[in-house]
Amino acid sequence: MTKIINKLNFIVFCITISFSTGLLHAQDVIIRNNGEEIQTKIEEVGVTEIRYKRFTNQTGPTFTILKSDVFMIIYENGTRDVFERSAATQSVTSQQQSAIQQSTTIQQGATQQRTTQQTSATQMSNVALGGHFSAGRAETFGIGAKFRYKLANSMRLEGSFTHFFPKEFSLFGISTSTSMWDLSINGNYLMPINDKNALYLLAGPSIISVTTKVSYLGNSERETANSVGFNIGSGFDLKITDNIVLNSEFKYTFITVGSRWNISIGIMFNF
Repeated sequence: MTKIINKLNFIVFCITISFSTGLLHAQDVIIRNNGEEIQTKIEEVGVTEIRYKRFTNQTGPTFTILKSDVFMIIYENGTRDVFERSAATQSVTSQQQSAIQQSTTIQQGATQQRTTQQTSATQMSNVALGGHFSAGRAETFGIGAKFRYKLANSMRLEGSFTHFFPKEFSLFGISTSTSMWDLSINGNYLMPINDKNALYLLAGPSIISVTTKVSYLGNSERETANSVGFNIGSGFDLKITDNIVLNSEFKYTFITVGSRWNISIGIMFNF
């Protein structure tokens, strides 16, 4: 009796092992290109797609995956299908990589161009000379000369001399003539807009000399008064060529006997 029971137990054990092994091989396994494994029941392997159901829910929805995303299928009977990427897929990938490289090149080129523009606007010649026409307070007009020396890409030193034409006034036989000159040394801080245009701020000391001549009954008297002031203002440079720059500037000067302003327009030559 004991021998019979032992034989029955051995038979049940063998059946259990066989059933378990069958379960292990009763599913299809999809292995994606990234190494992910999907336990499935394959329904159809098409030209470009694979249709399958989840092994744990074979009565549920049908899923679809592109063959180009699949490295291999291991079927329940142990056979395997290994998929290679098609030439079309490789071509698309190559085109995408080419597009990415081209986009990166364009971005690098744009960045380099902006850097070149900013450098071009600030890195003019170290020395520049020019002239200007000025109009100031109380309808005074003058001409002058200007000198520039670049200290750094965004900093330069500017010296200017302006002579204002005499302004005459006559009343009851008494005539008055007033002339003036202005000598300024300003620092400029450059703010490039693009490769041709740049704004700048200015500040620095100024010496102003005013000469007044009074004539009456054949006699004349002359008096000169000098004042020290401080300038603030701004300007704009427009590069016409590498060596020619048009310039406009507004300057306000604080002096001990009051204050004055003037606007100038001129041209600079880079050396």
